[in-house]
Amino acid sequence: MSAQEQPAWPDAVIARYLTLSGEVFRDPSIYVEVLRNDEQHAFYRCHCCSRQTLPEFTGVTQDQAQAHAEKCRALPRPGVAS
Repeated sequence: MSAQEQPAWPDAVIARYLTLSGEVFRDPSIYVEVLRNDEQHAFYRCHCCSRQTLPEFTGVTQDQAQAHAEKCRALPRPGVAS
């Protein structure tokens, strides 16, 4: 996958937020994604620092994911898929 390609969205993914690192390096593969857990709950996973939260109400999770993405400056380890 080139640096400009965004990975396909699995069915459970309901939102993605580009991290600060992704923005600086113009790499759309460095993101935080929000995944549906059930009808009312979701959790997020960061593909930079590997942070993953426990399920919460979807709106709360989306706000947390966006806030995390705005601050996350971690870089994924080269050659290691997240």
